[in-house]
Amino acid sequence: MPLFMSDEEYAQCSGDPSLISQEADAYIRELYIQLQTQKAQHSQSLADLERKYTDTCDTLKRMDEKIKELESKQQIVKATSARIQFEPGVIQVIQNEVQFSGLPDEDPNGHIAHFLQVCDVLKINGATDDAIRVHLFPFSLRDKAKLWVRSLPSGSITTWDTMAEKFLSKYFPQERAGKLRKEIARFSQMDGESMYESWESYKDLLRRCPTHRLPLYDQVYMFYRGLSSEEKRTLN
Repeated sequence: MPLFMSDEEYAQCSGDPSLISQEADAYIRELYIQLQTQKAQHSQSLADLERKYTDTCDTLKRMDEKIKELESKQQIVKATSARIQFEPGVIQVIQNEVQFSGLPDEDPNGHIAHFLQVCDVLKINGATDDAIRVHLFPFSLRDKAKLWVRSLPSGSITTWDTMAEKFLSKYFPQERAGKLRKEIARFSQMDGESMYESWESYKDLLRRCPTHRLPLYDQVYMFYRGLSSEEKRTLN
């Protein structure tokens, strides 16, 4: 008796080969369908496991990056919150040589550049450049600017980048940058001004607006365009 038929089914076929063959075909088709179903279920399960594994790896990677970021911030906060012992005269130099009051005609970008130049020569054991800058910058401010920095929430400044960003947001807003960009575009040589003096004035405009984003060619062209007719003839 074939494996794919019961005794009763075999008896009903009366040993007819064609009937037995039909039963065999039906049995094989059924086995094939079951096999394909199990294979699909297995593939789906495997795909689910692979997806879960990938998602878990991504989650762990993000968590690891977040932990490193938090550890880095913790180190910066510790470094900037620690008390730094400056040598005698350091703060006095800042207060005498690097001062910003917050007046409209003052140059906030120039103030930061000057402040960083002074800080770059200061090396204190156990203190990072970032911590030195954060600690000393308030001493470079006076009058309204001093009141502004004192008004910042306690603990809100933990890095130099944050300090510089807040300072420029206050004293070099987009409107002021836009005004300077217009001055650069409309630059013209003053009466009685030499080409050298004009060039120095023009460079000062560019320096006061480091966000002008002008290619070198455009910078030179705008300067040339603003020269007097006599100076242009000299150059040509």
